Amino acid sequence: MILSNKVEEKSFVIDIAKEKDSNNVCKFFRKFNEVSFCDWQNNDAIKILLRSDNNIILIACSNEQIIGMLCGGILGTRASVNHIAVEKEFRNNYIAKSLLIEFEKYALSKQVKRIFCFVHEDNQSGISLWQSQGFEKKRNEITLEKDIS
Repeated sequence: MILSNKVEEKSFVIDIAKEKDSNNVCKFFRKFNEVSFCDWQNNDAIKILLRSDNNIILIACSNEQIIGMLCGGILGTRASVNHIAVEKEFRNNYIAKSLLIEFEKYALSKQVKRIFCFVHEDNQSGISLWQSQGFEKKRNEITLEKDIS
């Protein structure tokens, strides 16, 4: 199964980001407090990510306005959704779910067996979204991070 370049649903289109979109990717994710978009995730970092065959950024647009975005990647048989956001006025319109469905198609095309995500424990709407799509807490894990530069 191969991810299609465009998917039309409910008056929005989902497309795969290109290098030329890197500035818009940064601007979009930085608008959301609930998205842990790090300071070092700049245009250059996004361009490197987009050049990789194991990463993808999906952009949802309505009337040429970016209304949602998902950033994810693959490592072996596991994939992760690192960031997902939808403009507040467009939430509850199947946009986040559509982005996740398209990411799943992409992951399946790469023989991925499991997708995991990162969500703040106080982001109840995010947790509800993930659970509505079949995600569940597998273990009592915590995420540890270390910035190395």
